[in-house]
Amino acid sequence: MLKQHDITVIVGVSGVGKSYFVRSLLNLSNDLIHFSAGTLIKKRLEKIDRDKLRLLSTSEVLQNQYVLVDQFNEELKTIEEGRRILFDAHMVIDTDKGLLEIPFDVFKKIKPSRFIFLQENPGVILERRLNDSSRDRPQRSEDQILKQQSLSIKLAREYAGKLSKPVVFTNANNTQLLEEFFDSHVV
Repeated sequence: MLKQHDITVIVGVSGVGKSYFVRSLLNLSNDLIHFSAGTLIKKRLEKIDRDKLRLLSTSEVLQNQYVLVDQFNEELKTIEEGRRILFDAHMVIDTDKGLLEIPFDVFKKIKPSRFIFLQENPGVILERRLNDSSRDRPQRSEDQILKQQSLSIKLAREYAGKLSKPVVFTNANNTQLLEEFFDSHVV
């Protein structure tokens, strides 16, 4: 049986500020443990670049979501019970063939305590993507980013509802939420 952990799933589209938000949380406390979906998949599939995962076939991308769950659960086995886990992920993967929804079953198997959905103006996301040379992302218009973010929001609400878990919608610069995160286990 898996140990019980307090798992916060941080979701949002690429370029919304998940890495910044996670770093902000990690800087406030050394008691947090962070996992990234892409990094966990890469750990299992050592021969593929993290940014190239979205270029795989639809069936391979979906199969990798279960690889991710297996690796996540393996990692949790090594962590003492009751630790606070930050897991940054996506609700939707932006592939060259279109938007691919992450199946509900993946999040059900992750067993989150809550979701934090980071959202931002699509123009700001586009500008961040254009200024970030560290990632290989597809080029998208503001309208395409808005469509992806809207679908992601819909899925976050749906999945959180099905799991009876809270979901908070905010942006990466919400320092009040960061403070509240440490005041309570329930965001």
